[in-house]
Amino acid sequence: MKSSTTEKLHPGTTLNVCAGCGEEFVVIKEIADVATYCGPECENQHSIFNTNDK
Repeated sequence: MKSSTTEKLHPGTTLNVCAGCGEEFVVIKEIADVATYCGPECENQHSIFNTNDK
């Protein structure tokens, strides 16, 4: 099933798994090793550097 999703990606992109929520997201291959969150909201919510009291 994952291979069928991968076939639909644009050239130069890949799927990463978000370190916060665990969802897959599309990212440019060149930055895939540093893109760990699916978006800024997820990073703010799940990052160990988050200082918000929730």
